[in-house]
Amino acid sequence: MAEQSTVQSLDRAFDLLETLCRSRNGMSIGGLSAETGLHKSTVHRLLASMCARGYVQRDAETSVYRAGMRLCEMSSYIVDNLDIVERARASLERLEQCTDETVHLVMRDDKDIVYIHKVDNGSSAIRMFSRIGMRLPYGRWKGNSCHMGHRRGARRVAAQRCARVDRAHHRR
Repeated sequence: MAEQSTVQSLDRAFDLLETLCRSRNGMSIGGLSAETGLHKSTVHRLLASMCARGYVQRDAETSVYRAGMRLCEMSSYIVDNLDIVERARASLERLEQCTDETVHLVMRDDKDIVYIHKVDNGSSAIRMFSRIGMRLPYGRWKGNSCHMGHRRGARRVAAQRCARVDRAHHRR
C-alpha cells in the first residue's frame, strides 16, 4: 500500500488543534509542546497563525490556549451542507412523533459513527446524552436503531417501521 503524502506543517497544526479540542481547560505552549512532542517555537508559530484566523483563542492573562469559536462555525457549515439531514428531517420528526422518543441521525465514518442531527423529545422517560458531532466506535453504538445506510428503499423501510410503531402505540 502506498503511503499518503502529507504536509508536515498542516499535520502539526492539526495535532495541536485536536489536542486543544480535547483539553477541557486549555493548555499552555509548554503543555502543548510536551503533549505533541513539538518544539515550543514551532507550537508558538502555529498557534499564532490559528489565533489570527479564530481557530484558537489565547487568554491574555494566563497565556492558556483554547480551541476557538471558529471551529463551531465551521462544523455547523458541514452539518448544514449534508444533504441527507434535509432529506431525512421530515421522516425523523415523524419517527419522533410516532415513538415519543428522541431520534438521532448518524453517519458511519470508517469504523465510527458520528451524530449529525437530533430530533429531541423533552418528555421521554429515558434520556441519552448525545451531541451533534459526537463520535463513537461503530461496535459501541447502542440504542434502538434502524441501520439503513445507503440501501435502496431505505425511506420505505423507515416508513414501514414507523407505521408498525404507530400501530403498536395506538393499540395500548
